[in-house]
Amino acid sequence: DMPFAGPDAGSLRGGSLMHVTNAPVLTPDECEHLKLDAAAVLSARASNPFTYGEGHDTLYAVPEVQRRVVHLHDCHAYGARWLRRKLHSTFFPMIASRYGLDPTQLTACDALLVGYDAVAKAASMPGHRDAALV
Repeated sequence: DMPFAGPDAGSLRGGSLMHVTNAPVLTPDECEHLKLDAAAVLSARASNPFTYGEGHDTLYAVPEVQRRVVHLHDCHAYGARWLRRKLHSTFFPMIASRYGLDPTQLTACDALLVGYDAVAKAASMPGHRDAALV
């Protein structure tokens, strides 16, 4: 009954709950800045593919992921600072209101930007939970 909770579903209360909204949470300007920042990170990674993520992140062991996924903490021009502000102004309050939590008690361990390519039919991910717990 908990398709998204993963192998530890039995130990989670409400592990199958997902927050879904049709309301915009990013402005077009934020999206454009994040895309530019991610493109810069991907370009730098492409010019030095042998050391990027070495020793600290198994995420990049998959070549397709290496071409499409960027950690926000690596987005120095905009993304890292933006995330710190946006977590407190938007994401934490939104999550807290959904799950009845105190937004000041929430933290983020990691955040990723995933690039999708509609032409290549790579336009979504199946519902899942990596390691996020609320």
